[in-house]
Amino acid sequence: MTQPLKGMTMNLGSTFFDATTRDWVKRTGLALIAAGTLVLGSAHAVSFTVPSSDGTGNCYPFDCTDNNTQYQQVYAASAFSGPTVISSITFLQALAQYPSSIGVVPGTYTISFSTTSAAVDGLSSTFSNNLGADNQTFFSGALGGLGNTLTITGTPFDYNPANGNLLLNVSMDYNQQVPNGSGNTYMEANGSGTLSSRVVGSGSSGATDSTALVTEFNVRPASVPEPATWALFVAGLAGLGLMLRRRQRSA
Repeated sequence: MTQPLKGMTMNLGSTFFDATTRDWVKRTGLALIAAGTLVLGSAHAVSFTVPSSDGTGNCYPFDCTDNNTQYQQVYAASAFSGPTVISSITFLQALAQYPSSIGVVPGTYTISFSTTSAAVDGLSSTFSNNLGADNQTFFSGALGGLGNTLTITGTPFDYNPANGNLLLNVSMDYNQQVPNGSGNTYMEANGSGTLSSRVVGSGSSGATDSTALVTEFNVRPASVPEPATWALFVAGLAGLGLMLRRRQRSA
């Protein structure tokens, strides 16, 4: 009688332990999935425009060349609601108002972002004075051609408005000369100098003014995990499954 009872006790304990483990794994797994779902829900990209168009247009740095090969535009930190990751930017062509057979002048463009201590409508005429220590290349490659919009997707840039204004830096190496007023088109702009302004020139310095291209930012919250974090999340789920399988085999 003792031996069967002992066997029954062991079986009961094993069954109970497996059920408990399964329940724990199930609840933990569901919690991880729910957390992941919440994070994914907050990861949706949003778009907003800085500054708004005032009906004017300008051709630098994409639609005319002259002798200008360097361009910077500053955006007020107040235009951003909080820390964001900039994944793409879009500029709006005014082809209907200013038709062109060329559009964006073909060439190689290098674009970077940084935070800056320079104020809107207060950029230094010396380009290097405006660059922040966190200057990061966003895009480097060929651009050109007709289209109502110019969208540039690059290496995501983490921007925290608490650290200063945002600076866009563009270096241009054009394949052909398209001076302003020679049949080129213009991009939508704003000349108020309230939320954005620019400096354009060549070499180490340029001329500053209140004009700025209308820029649409495609961003996501900076708190969204990077791919490496998601890899750890998936590995955690796989580990839970492996643990459950081993428990079942040892029962």
